[in-house]
Amino acid sequence: MEIEEFIEQDIPRFLDTYAAKHEEHEHPLDISSTYITRDYEKELFAALDHNDLVTAKHVLHDLKQKFDESPNGTPDKQQLKILLTDLYEKFKDHIDSINTFEKMDTEIDKLTGKPEGVLAAEQHEPDPIAAATPPHAQHAPSKIKKPVKKLAKKPVKKHVQAPPVKIDPFEQVKHILGAIEHLAGQGEYASAATTYKEMRAELQQSANIPQHIADRVTALHEQISAGLQKERAAQQREQVHDMLDHVHTLLRRDDVQTAAKAYRRVRHALLDFKNVPTSLVRRVTNTFNDIKAHMHPAAPLDNQLLLQLELYKNQIDEALQHHDIERAMKTYKKMRMIAQQITNPTRAQRVATKLVRMYAIINAIKEHRPIP
Repeated sequence: MEIEEFIEQDIPRFLDTYAAKHEEHEHPLDISSTYITRDYEKELFAALDHNDLVTAKHVLHDLKQKFDESPNGTPDKQQLKILLTDLYEKFKDHIDSINTFEKMDTEIDKLTGKPEGVLAAEQHEPDPIAAATPPHAQHAPSKIKKPVKKLAKKPVKKHVQAPPVKIDPFEQVKHILGAIEHLAGQGEYASAATTYKEMRAELQQSANIPQHIADRVTALHEQISAGLQKERAAQQREQVHDMLDHVHTLLRRDDVQTAAKAYRRVRHALLDFKNVPTSLVRRVTNTFNDIKAHMHPAAPLDNQLLLQLELYKNQIDEALQHHDIERAMKTYKKMRMIAQQITNPTRAQRVATKLVRMYAIINAIKEHRPIP
């Protein structure tokens, strides 16, 4: 089908059919969609301003194709339908206005007897000399007539309509984006995140978001997320250091049992880390060694074995962070030998369960599989 036939026949027929089919199911929709990636309205208006009907038809054709490709029964489908109907009406009004002016020119030409496009206004133009000569002098002999200079026509001032002032609907959004970028640049990521969420909520209600604004929003999201992660990691490190300080305070009081419990809380806190700094791993290991050194000689054998297992577990964690599978496996074998010396059945069963999981983790990292 030619583009002219599509504009004149297919779009009206299609919109009427679609409206009749879905009229009882229509509900007011929030005009917001990420499916529309082009500013069809701006492109159509630009083409009509230059009277470029071919480009305007192509814009409508592309919008119709986008409508056909969208899934049925979705807000995007309804959004595209509303936009397509509105732009088609504007295009039709533009064509009607052109036809109206052409008909008016044709009727005027017929009345004046001139060819099409030429007005016979000069037939009604008065003689400037006769108009400037007094009535009694117009009938006097030519020899007593005084020459009268031809009056110059005054230029007629035409009313020039001022161009319409274009209002950018996203001007406020640009100001908010600038404020968020300033906050993120100053390291105030929490405030930037709060303002960013409010701006996103407002922006989701807008249609035809320009690509350069979408790019700025995406870049801000990544910058704020990275900044918040850095702040969280710094808070986690500070928290672990405080917990280790508390462990050493307990050791100075010779409260080894409480220090060991506090140390286990440190180990649990380290599980939330994505990447544990080497300096922090070294301090945790040294703290464990300090606990071991402060243990009373008369402590039960099982407690000594458990602390030794904890030390080996730290060594395995450090080896896995450096992808040293061989060293991790050797340390694991040492843990198995120590676990066999535990006399308490309950503790022995708990240690055996942990060893099975430790072995599975080492194999998963070795074979590049997800950690179970």
